[in-house]
Amino acid sequence: RRLERLSREESRPELARTAQRLREAAEAMRRSAAGGAAGSAEGRAALEELRSATRQLERTRAGRMARALDDARRRAAGLRDRQQEMARDVEALDDAADRGARTRQLQDRKTQMAAELGDLERDLDRLAREAGREQAEAGRRIGEAVSDARRRQLRERILFSRGVIQGGASEYARNFEEQIGVGLRTLAERLDSAAAAVETAGPGRMAEALDRTAEALEDLESLADRVAAAGRGAAAGGDAAADGQRPTPSGNAAPDPARQWRRELQERRGVLEDVRRQLRAEGVETAELDRILSAIGRLGELGGGGNLREAEALAREVVQRLKEFEFALRRMTDPDAERILLAGDEDVPPEYRALVEEYFRALAGGSSRR
Repeated sequence: RRLERLSREESRPELARTAQRLREAAEAMRRSAAGGAAGSAEGRAALEELRSATRQLERTRAGRMARALDDARRRAAGLRDRQQEMARDVEALDDAADRGARTRQLQDRKTQMAAELGDLERDLDRLAREAGREQAEAGRRIGEAVSDARRRQLRERILFSRGVIQGGASEYARNFEEQIGVGLRTLAERLDSAAAAVETAGPGRMAEALDRTAEALEDLESLADRVAAAGRGAAAGGDAAADGQRPTPSGNAAPDPARQWRRELQERRGVLEDVRRQLRAEGVETAELDRILSAIGRLGELGGGGNLREAEALAREVVQRLKEFEFALRRMTDPDAERILLAGDEDVPPEYRALVEEYFRALAGGSSRR
């Protein structure tokens, strides 16, 4: 509903299409929940649709941020150019026959510039917070740009300079105007640098890391369930099953499943190692993920023979720790994630609320200005 409202307010048809996909996914989840085991395939399809819609939302958020940053750059460049013109006009005051009238005009222009700079600083604060959730480097550069402007006291200097030009101290006024000009040029340059970081970062690296972690978690949960089932089969099927083998109609044994076990674990480990590299590039602490990867390595050594019970226990431990890591990563990506999850729509079946949080997170960030 929030996406549909935004699509109308901003004339953005792609938001309406994403909203429709989310509605269809929610309906599929309700059918799956009502269908029990028979609805599991539809539930998995609904989950994939949710993830696809979430990725579309992330791209929409990235586009909104890029447009907001472009607007901030335009405003900063405008202030810089107007200050250059202002400095020339201050220089010309010495020879002006109507110095008093020109001084009052300059003071009015400076009052307006100071107000515009204050508005820009507030917008940059918000933009730095939003960018920091998905593109840490861009968010950091935006934050540094506005912090530098405040450290230089640009807004205060612009206001103070109204009295400087009225006092008639020409050399002092020229130096003051030059200091303001340097500060505004630096602000514009820093915002250009932040825009370059947005262009090279791509959409939502933190969101992508979270997505891949969730997928690895789902696969490891499935693997743990199969280990538990194999353990129960071993207990009921005697020594052959206990050895990780099952009888065939000819009386021969099927190949040991340990190789399949290790292959699947290696694939999941490879995904999480990629996630670790992504997170380290974003400056995120990965010590817990390192321990999870180490446990997955040990798990690969327990995939056959008489180690099924031990393997099941370790698999459950890996799944639980990865769940906790994924939730911590989710809260890091969006500090409101836990609140949003707990306040989920009552129309959504309870077993799916954790899944729909994926798009609530993106939706909350994408419409924060509303």
